[in-house]
Amino acid sequence: MIKLFEGVDNLLIYSAWDVSINATVGEPYGTIRGTDFIYTNGKKTVDENGYYMRTATDTVIGNIQPDWNMGIPTTFSWRGLSLYLLVDIQKGGDIYSVSTKYGQVTGLYAETAGENDRGVEMRDPVDEGGGYKFPETVFEDGTPNDIYVPAYRWGRAFYYNNSPTARYVFDASYVKLRELSISYSLPS
Repeated sequence: MIKLFEGVDNLLIYSAWDVSINATVGEPYGTIRGTDFIYTNGKKTVDENGYYMRTATDTVIGNIQPDWNMGIPTTFSWRGLSLYLLVDIQKGGDIYSVSTKYGQVTGLYAETAGENDRGVEMRDPVDEGGGYKFPETVFEDGTPNDIYVPAYRWGRAFYYNNSPTARYVFDASYVKLRELSISYSLPS
């Protein structure tokens, strides 16, 4: 954004829970703000209890604007029969997924069930070999994470209050078939 109306540096476009989408002077239109992961040596960092660490203040964690999007229409014809296709493509942009946030916390998503890397049901108690260890994470001192956190109920490993907002921001790129039609021209 180059500028907003006088005396305003930020215009809130959308806000819910722990995320906001903004038009902010000096930043691209549509920045997504929330808490981000803390990294140590390029890896996500966990605290002494094995939960993700996150930034203390909101930061830019994405942007809703794609790098580009386009449509490719094409028609194939043969003996009076025509097939029309329209393919849409978008590269870039980000989305904030409330469904992922609530799907994980309520245990509906596949990653919240099954066996952990020790071959035990992750929803079993940690002292019985269950629990979930956040993959490829380290402690603040850079040593590999070896802590399993409880995953058996609401408020544990997949609870959004134990996670940065950035955990629910995803790339919005896509390729999809937008339109398909088949037609036939009768001979005259």
